[in-house]
Amino acid sequence: MRDTLMAANVGTMRSQLQSRRAAISEEIWKENHMRTGSKKLAMLLSDQQSRKHVELEAKYSESKIQHLQAELSRINSNLQAYQSQSAVMTQVPLIPMAFKTTSKVSFTSAFSEVAQRHYHVDPASIHEAIQEFQDLRDSIVTVSKNSTGLDLLCNYYKQLNIVSKRFLDKRLKHGVAFPWFDAISGTLASQQSAIYEKAAVLFNVSSLYTQIAAQQDRSTREGLDVAICNLQKAIGCLEYMKDKFSHSPTKDMSSEMLNLFADLMKAQSHELSMWETEILAGLQTDIVSSIGYAEKTKRVVCEQVDEVSMKGYLPACWVAIIKIKDAHFRGLSHYYAALVHLMLSDMFRQGGHISEAVRTEMHFMYTDTNKELFSEDVKDHNGFALSHLDSACIQSEYATKYDRLCKDLEPLKPLHQLLTVTDELNQIKRQEMANIESNAVCPSSIQPAAVDLNPPPPDFSTVRTHDGFKALGPLPSFSAENSWTVPRTVVLRKGKSGFGFSLKGSHPVSFFDIEEAGPAKASGLQRDDWLLSVNGQDTRYMNHAEVVTLVKCCKDEIKLEGSPFKQHFWNDPPKDIYRFCNTTPSYVVIQSLTISPDPPQKNAVLTISFAITTSMELTGGVVSVKAYLGTIPVYSGSLNLCSLAKHANMTCPIQPGGYSSTIKTFIPKAAPSGHYSGSAVAVDQNRQMIGCIDLSFSL
Repeated sequence: MRDTLMAANVGTMRSQLQSRRAAISEEIWKENHMRTGSKKLAMLLSDQQSRKHVELEAKYSESKIQHLQAELSRINSNLQAYQSQSAVMTQVPLIPMAFKTTSKVSFTSAFSEVAQRHYHVDPASIHEAIQEFQDLRDSIVTVSKNSTGLDLLCNYYKQLNIVSKRFLDKRLKHGVAFPWFDAISGTLASQQSAIYEKAAVLFNVSSLYTQIAAQQDRSTREGLDVAICNLQKAIGCLEYMKDKFSHSPTKDMSSEMLNLFADLMKAQSHELSMWETEILAGLQTDIVSSIGYAEKTKRVVCEQVDEVSMKGYLPACWVAIIKIKDAHFRGLSHYYAALVHLMLSDMFRQGGHISEAVRTEMHFMYTDTNKELFSEDVKDHNGFALSHLDSACIQSEYATKYDRLCKDLEPLKPLHQLLTVTDELNQIKRQEMANIESNAVCPSSIQPAAVDLNPPPPDFSTVRTHDGFKALGPLPSFSAENSWTVPRTVVLRKGKSGFGFSLKGSHPVSFFDIEEAGPAKASGLQRDDWLLSVNGQDTRYMNHAEVVTLVKCCKDEIKLEGSPFKQHFWNDPPKDIYRFCNTTPSYVVIQSLTISPDPPQKNAVLTISFAITTSMELTGGVVSVKAYLGTIPVYSGSLNLCSLAKHANMTCPIQPGGYSSTIKTFIPKAAPSGHYSGSAVAVDQNRQMIGCIDLSFSL
C-alpha cells in the first residue's frame, strides 16, 4: 500500500513538472516577443524619454526570460522524480532526456481547403476524420510518462505519416505550423514542415523511453532488463534522427546534441549491462572473472559537456552527474584492478603461476602491457595494487567533490550513500596494505571495454492505424504530391464500335486508348485521364476487372466522371500568365490555351488560341471580368457569353462537342506600365460555373 501511494505521488510530481515546464516555455515565448517588439519600437522613437521607457521594458523582459530559464533548468535538474522509489544504495541515478513541449494546432480550416481545392471533394466528407486527427494531436500535448503515453506518441507518429501524404506537401502551402519548444532552453521554433513535426515527436519518444528506464526498480533482474531495453530503444531513435533529420531550428535536436544524448544513453546502458548486472549476479572472486570484470567497467564519456557550445545550455545537475559517474566508474575500475593484483600476489606467494587465460585477459585489460604486469614477483603485484588503490581514492574524491558542489543533487540520497560507501571501501583496503612490502610502480591505464550495443531502430509496425481520409481517394495516387484538374462528367452514347475507349491500371483505372472518331474523343476524354465514377458509382477503389465489368453492363449510354492527371497545383505560382481556378466540376473543359507573346508586350498584337469541349448544350451565360493595375481596379463588369462566342466564331446554342478558335487584339504603346492581374468567371444559363481563369502579367 505504501509503495502504491509513493508511486502515485511520484507520478503526480512528474505530471506537475511537465505542466510547469510547458507553462514556462509559453511564458519565455511571450517575453521574447515583448523584448523583440520593445527593441524595434525603441529604434523608431525619436523622443528620448519614451525611448528610455521602452528600453526599460526590454530589459525587464530580458530579466524575466533569464529568471524563467533558471526555473526551467531547475525543473530539468529534478532527477529524483524520474528515479525508482525502491532504489537501493548501489544504484547511481540515471539521467533521462527532457521532454519537448508543444501547443495545440488547428487543422480544420487548412485541411478543408486542401480537400476542396486539391482533391475536389466536399470537405464535409472528411470532417470526422479531421476531428479525429485533431483530437489525437491535442492528446500528445500532455502525455502520461508510461507505456500508455508511449503508445499514444507512436500512434500519432504513424498517423502523421498518412496525413502528411494527404495534406502536408510543401507545394500545397497548407499553412499549418507546428510549434515546439526546446526541451532544455524553452526556446520556441515553429515550422510548416511535417518532417519537423515527426522529428519532434520522435525526440519525445526517445525521451519517454529514457524516463521509463529511469523509473524501473533495478534491484530486480526484470526491472534491470526493462531499463536496459528502453535505453537501447532510445539510442535507436536518436541514431535514426541523426541520419534522417538535419538542420533543426532548436538546439536540442541539433546533430551536436543528438550525439551527446546518444553517447550518454550508450554509457548508461553499458553501466547497467556491466555494473548492475554483476551486482545482481554477485561479484565473482576468481582471478579470470575479476580481470574480465575490471576490463568491462565502463567510464562515462564527459568530454562533450565541457565544450564551449554546451556551457550554460545543459542543466548543471546533468553536468555534475556525468562528471560524478565518470570519476566513480574510473575509481571502480582501479579498485577492482587492485583486487586482481592482490589475488595474483596471493597466488604467487603460494607457489602458483600465471595461466595463459589470465595473461590474455590482462592484455585486454590494459592499454599498455609492460613486462612487470606478467612478473611473478609478489612485490611487483603489491605495487600495482597499491598504485591502483591510490588512483581509486583520487577518483572517489573527485566524485564526492562534484556531488557536494551541485545543490540540485541533495535530494538524491542513494547517490550520496553510494559515494560514501565506495570511498570507505577504498580507504579500508588502502589501510590494509599500509604495511605490505611492495615495489614502486606506475599504474597502467585501464582500457574501456568495447561494447556492441546494436540498438534497434524505431519500429512502429505493431502500431495499428487507419486512413480516415479514404473519401479523398486511394493512396498513393490521391495524395498531396500528385495533382489533377477538377473532375468533369460526360455522357457517352454507344457508337458502332462501342464507347470508343479502353482502360488500364487499378485504384483508380485510367483511360488507355481513345478512338479518334469515337464518342469518348468527341466528349474531350484523353489518354491517361483518371476514371473516377461510372453512372454515379465510385470507381476509385476498384481494380481493372471490376471497372470493366461495370462498363460492360451499360448498354446504350454511360455517364463517366474523369479527371486529367499531373496538372499544376491549384496554389502554385502560374508557369504561364494564367491558371485555372475552377472549384467545382464542369461539363465545359478547356483542353488547351496559349497566349502569344507570353508575357504580353506593348505595341504588339496579342494572340489567344484555345480549344474547348462541352458535353452538354450551352444556350447562354455570363462572364464576370475583373482587372487591376497593381491594386487599382481598371475594369469590373459582366459580359454576355453568347456575344463573346461570336468573336470566337461560335454561335449559341453551342452543341456538345469540341471547338477551337483564335482571338487577336492590339495592345497600344501608350498602355500604362505595371503589373496587371484579374479574373474571368463564366457561368451558364443555369448559373452553374463552367470556367474560371486567373491572369497575372506585367507590361
